[in-house]
Amino acid sequence: MPITKRISPKVGDKVEILLPGDTWSICRVLRLDKVKQGFWIAHSNPAAPPLFYSYAENAWRWPHPTLQDLAKEALTVQGACNLSGIVHSFDRAMTNLRAALPDAGTDELNRHPITRAWIYKLANLAGLPEQQIATWHAVERLAAGEPV
Repeated sequence: MPITKRISPKVGDKVEILLPGDTWSICRVLRLDKVKQGFWIAHSNPAAPPLFYSYAENAWRWPHPTLQDLAKEALTVQGACNLSGIVHSFDRAMTNLRAALPDAGTDELNRHPITRAWIYKLANLAGLPEQQIATWHAVERLAAGEPV
């Protein structure tokens, strides 16, 4: 888990955090959160979500994306061409899907439209036939915030 050298910052302060792989990163404090008892920072990677530092746990927490965020990511990945990169991102997406649907069983996660969209992209890059048109419609509805 990342750690910080300074744990009582003010909004706008810069803090150093230790990321996995022993890499230090300087980040800016976005806001203090009195309810959750911690603070949010902007990561040095602009594409990364904000990080939350919990005083109670003395640890950083990465917020899990929403189901809508995961559906949008599944649609975005359809333009990718690096199979290896997609597989690594798919692993993270499945972990996040499980967090977004904590009561879902393995079969439900395996057959979820978001899962199928990722697998469809992998199958497409591997040259397998395109047979998942219904998946697109389901993922597009989820990305729009509609139920499936």
